[in-house]
Amino acid sequence: MAREVSYVTKGQRSGLYLTDYQDLIRELNRVQPTLVKGLQKDYRKIAKPVQSAVKTGIPVAPPTSGIHRKTPQRTRSGFYPVVQPGRVTWGSNYQNKSKPVKSVLIETPSPNKAPRTMKRFKTGSFSIARLRINNAAVVLADMAGATGKDIDKYPRTREYDYSRSKTGKRRHRINGQGRAMIKALGGKPSRFTWPSAEKALPKAKGEVKVVLQKAYSIINRRMVS
Repeated sequence: MAREVSYVTKGQRSGLYLTDYQDLIRELNRVQPTLVKGLQKDYRKIAKPVQSAVKTGIPVAPPTSGIHRKTPQRTRSGFYPVVQPGRVTWGSNYQNKSKPVKSVLIETPSPNKAPRTMKRFKTGSFSIARLRINNAAVVLADMAGATGKDIDKYPRTREYDYSRSKTGKRRHRINGQGRAMIKALGGKPSRFTWPSAEKALPKAKGEVKVVLQKAYSIINRRMVS
């Protein structure tokens, strides 16, 4: 069985390229199913330093005023709006299900799902480990402007949950605040998470390659025995 592992970086995704990953998982299951679970544990362990790097890169204080837990904060944006705690306020509150700004989860999908996932999404790729940013305000500040679309094209927002409304829903008028926020944030998306992750990725890639090569060695020994 082949052992070649090459690295691929596309946009803000970084990964490993193997032509026979599905074959590897199938053979490991034939030898001993616990070996596949072992792979999953190894992936999680390897992802922890990347998780720590991403957490370090997320600012504790809101990057612009108006994204604050309780009261407006004077920052470089120069905006001083009165903000009610909500899903996209900086910090944890009941609206965002108490998710702190540095809430970053490691997800390691079961390798056994690889064939099904690749077939369903027709991507030819499968996430062995990924990080999920839980705080909506962090995602908003980190990726604002990523689509490059005209954010002021429509007069009103889509309907969203809002606890202070009698119906529990709300829409608001778009008056340029999104464009102003992007300007205040400065830089290009991703502003925090991806640049931080990139610092820890080289070591993680090397460790994943070692883990996979060990798995290939197990299968190769079985084939020649």
